[in-house]
Amino acid sequence: MSQLSVVIFTFNRPAFLREALESVARQTARSAITELIVSENSEFNESRAVCEEFRDRLPIVWVQQRPPVSPLHHLPRVWGQIRCPTVALLHDDDWWAPNHLEAALKVLDCQPDCTASYSSYFLSVGPRHWYSVAEVAWFVWLSSGCNFENDEAVFLDEAGVMSSCLLNASLHYSTLVGRTEAIGEAYARVVATENPFDTDRVFPVLLRLLGPIAYQTAPDTFVRVHAGQDSMQPRYTARGFALLRDTDRWLLQTYPAVVSEAAKRFNEAASRLKGQDHVLNYIWGTAHNRIKEPHWSTLVRECGFDLRRLAPGGVLGGRISPESRRLVWGLLPPLLFESLRQLAWRAVAFRREQPAWIERFWPGRKRPRPSSESDSGVGNAS
Repeated sequence: MSQLSVVIFTFNRPAFLREALESVARQTARSAITELIVSENSEFNESRAVCEEFRDRLPIVWVQQRPPVSPLHHLPRVWGQIRCPTVALLHDDDWWAPNHLEAALKVLDCQPDCTASYSSYFLSVGPRHWYSVAEVAWFVWLSSGCNFENDEAVFLDEAGVMSSCLLNASLHYSTLVGRTEAIGEAYARVVATENPFDTDRVFPVLLRLLGPIAYQTAPDTFVRVHAGQDSMQPRYTARGFALLRDTDRWLLQTYPAVVSEAAKRFNEAASRLKGQDHVLNYIWGTAHNRIKEPHWSTLVRECGFDLRRLAPGGVLGGRISPESRRLVWGLLPPLLFESLRQLAWRAVAFRREQPAWIERFWPGRKRPRPSSESDSGVGNAS
């Protein structure tokens, strides 16, 4: 089994970092980890004490970016310190299932020309909470035309990666294990675009130009959803969504043939699901958002994606089929339950934060230091 480096990007979130490090320590392929670089991109150093807790279990190297850099430039600042030809990336607020590295290294060792391995992932609010399968796996499935039921890993061609990235940010940084040289070269091209918000849609396309990309069909990574993310901050979210259409057009102008093939592949896959409008409407419903209307309209009018059948009465003029209507009514009870559960969870989280104006209701408790407003991650804030 190949030796590899692990890089964790953090931004003054010691509690999250501890859970991420614990997931690395529990890897079945832990013996393959030659070094674990924890890069602190803030003025605080609490993460160093957390790293000391794992000195006996992991070969940790703690570094701090002084002064802090933008998320887009965080990875290049660390890249020169990586010693192994293979590297795995992880954000401090995410964590891995125990078999994550083993599954990726198995593919990379068997396929020397493969540049990287991504995987499907779960969305979660924390290790002790319920999780859900990320709906983006549906987009990869439709885009690739691969058999997700029988294959542990599938290989995505340029059109498959392009379609997945145009439709959604389907390939997450925290699931990435790949060749250090190829990842560094592809990310250098991303930095040249000067797009700090949509890099997770551009980076896989540029990486695929350097060689095949594998996709693990079984989810083995947990991506945390929490209030401290840049994507949860209105001032960042608006700018990020504004760049969706610009990214679509940049990809279309730069790689027109690949985009055309990606649209053709997607349209053929959607046509094969004829009679299963409830499936298509579900896929669309998980991603459809009014604020993203310019993005979806660009995919339809300029890139050639036939999304009309996926739009359940939305801005693209789709109609809800009887099957979809029955499905929607059937989903209302569990959706209501899930909404109440999320509301209860947010109330508990809100109670723990204890803003100043509610201290009078719960006196005698210490207030935590305000959380960071910036993501630790690799150049992505959308």
